[in-house]
Amino acid sequence: MRVGLQTWGSEGDCRPFVQLATGLAAAGHEVRLEISEVAQRSYAREAEVGAFELQEVASPVFRNPEEQYLLSEQLMKAGNPLAQSRVLLEKAFDPVSDSLAEASLNLAKRSDVLVGHYFLPSLGAAAEKHGIPHLTVQFTSGFVPGPGVNPFGGRSLGPWINNGLWAMVSAMTNRLLLGRTNRIRAQFGLSPVRDVMRETWISPHGTLMAVSRALCPKSPGWPRNCRVVGPLNSRALLAPPVGEETMNREDLPVFFTFGSLMPTDRKTTHEVLDLWSDAARRVGVPGILQCENTWEWSATDHVRVVTRCPHQDIFPSCAAVVHHGGAGTTHACVRAGVPSVIVPHVADQFFWGATLRHMHLGTVTRKRRSVSADEIAKQLRKVMNNRE
Repeated sequence: MRVGLQTWGSEGDCRPFVQLATGLAAAGHEVRLEISEVAQRSYAREAEVGAFELQEVASPVFRNPEEQYLLSEQLMKAGNPLAQSRVLLEKAFDPVSDSLAEASLNLAKRSDVLVGHYFLPSLGAAAEKHGIPHLTVQFTSGFVPGPGVNPFGGRSLGPWINNGLWAMVSAMTNRLLLGRTNRIRAQFGLSPVRDVMRETWISPHGTLMAVSRALCPKSPGWPRNCRVVGPLNSRALLAPPVGEETMNREDLPVFFTFGSLMPTDRKTTHEVLDLWSDAARRVGVPGILQCENTWEWSATDHVRVVTRCPHQDIFPSCAAVVHHGGAGTTHACVRAGVPSVIVPHVADQFFWGATLRHMHLGTVTRKRRSVSADEIAKQLRKVMNNRE
């Protein structure tokens, strides 16, 4: 079968599709993956090893680190997730939207089935235009409306309140995306849709929920073709240890990472490294700081810096992980049985923070713009001592 894949975003949006493409190619399918990576990251080597065809479309979206830095600054200054989403769309999506739409049409012409990031309206529209099946991929249950799910994460508030919150979230999403979505559909000669989340983010042919059942079991009220398939870029998630297994870990290091949201400029990178180092010092534990470019930052005796490393191998030997709340990092922490301290930046990271706190698998600080070393240290002591 000829399978066409398309994704857009940061590494957390792209790498799962690389893994999916690799698996499909290994199963004997002819696979082409269209990637639009916002950062200066290439997946050509992975495509060669995985034996699938890779096409980079308008990639990288940001041609230099300075553009990334400016986007990060604007996102951090935005007062709420709605304002952050507007900034992200205007700076990282709108400039490449036409290129993505053209790539979607070309991919549909040469494929028997399309599988893509839920956020790409052009892929579903291209599949509809050419009469082929289309599956969307979701990385959180926080974007799939259902009476059993609180859209903001954590404890379900009951069907009535949940549905009311979903109505509010859906209205805000439509304000941002409905016009953009229907503009693309009009270009393809298709009729408009009325609800982005229910008509484009969820496909009538099937939606793959790339989350663990341990964190996000299938919710009553979801469409029948929403399948919880587990994270796409990792091994099966085992039930995390709770109780004594997560206590008395003070002699182990704490791992710090903000993933693809790590700053790209010298000044802000040093601020983050100082923040992490100070938090580790206050708790009195060694720290492992993940940063690809430290800009000659001077590490102290109690911390060491690493660049890219396999989280699944390192996290089990850590006392806790301080991270941004990306879906991939969140799953890696739970799989390792290690508590999280989430410092949310944008989007679904707030959902994952609330979800882990509700499940007693971690805690969450104030968002990145206002968090302090003292607050991170306080939350670290809490999760390391297994206290709420």
